[in-house]
Amino acid sequence: ILKATNSRWKAVLLGTLSGLTEPIGGLFGYLVVVNTGMSDLAYAILFGVVAGMMVFISIEELLPLALKYDSKNKVATKMFYLGMAVIAFSLILFTL
Repeated sequence: ILKATNSRWKAVLLGTLSGLTEPIGGLFGYLVVVNTGMSDLAYAILFGVVAGMMVFISIEELLPLALKYDSKNKVATKMFYLGMAVIAFSLILFTL
C-alpha cells in the first residue's frame, strides 16, 4: 500500500481499515449463527464451503504468486507441502 499510495499515513489507514474487516465480519457471523438452532449438517455444509474457498484461493492465487517470486521453484512448492503438513499435524494434535 505504501508503494502504491506513496503516503505512509494512507498506508497505515488503509491497512488498519482492511484489518478491521475480519473481526467485524467474525462478530457479524457470530451474531447470525448464535442461538439459531443450526443442525450439525448445516455446520458441516458451512465449514465445507469455507474450506473449499480457502483451498481455491491458496491454489489459484497464492501458489502462483509464490512461484512468481521463486521462478526456479526451489522452495515455493516445498513450503506449500510443509504448510499442509503443519495443518495436518495440528489437526492430529487436536484429536488427542
